[in-house]
Amino acid sequence: MRLRTFLSSLRPPLERLIKAQTLPPQEATALTPDALPQQVRTLQRRTRLLRQDEITQVVTRYQAGATMVELARELDVHRGTIRACLVAQGVVLRSGSSFPTERLQEAVSLYEAGLSTARVAAELGLTQRVVWRALRDAGVVMRDRTGS
Repeated sequence: MRLRTFLSSLRPPLERLIKAQTLPPQEATALTPDALPQQVRTLQRRTRLLRQDEITQVVTRYQAGATMVELARELDVHRGTIRACLVAQGVVLRSGSSFPTERLQEAVSLYEAGLSTARVAAELGLTQRVVWRALRDAGVVMRDRTGS
């Protein structure tokens, strides 16, 4: 495979995928989805369209303040699916830099208690980038990646 020549370090899921492509058909069948790591299994998930009742729910909840990340998790779809749904319905999207002001103090408290921006984002149903920017803009002294 030409892909090997471009990568210096192959991760186990990619190595397994390459192996499956180069094995004879009878040996490749032994690599069932259950035998593959989670990262590879998630690639096999099919895209699904939102039903009309889900679209109505997305629009209503988003306009009430829910984030795209929260809605995507609840409906088990990608955030991009939620965004495309909102755009198709003519909903004015909130700026990506806007942070729910009622959650800012909670984010600051969690971060100052030692949680990483990724953990704070997971707790609040936001993206790490939005949390990091909001904390920085609020004047919080940001830790480096090592946590010091």
